[in-house]
Amino acid sequence: MQNILECWKETGCWWKGEKEKYFYRLLAGNNGLYEIYREENNQKWFLYRIYD
Repeated sequence: MQNILECWKETGCWWKGEKEKYFYRLLAGNNGLYEIYREENNQKWFLYRIYD
């Protein structure tokens, strides 16, 4: 990872019991652009989007 470009929080469908998600848009060393996230109270990371 080269840089964190942006971070934000989304509440999702809270009425359905979805947890808040914390998103990060990252610039990787290969100039790839990625979005990852983790859910509230969860230490696991998930790949959400890869930009071409």
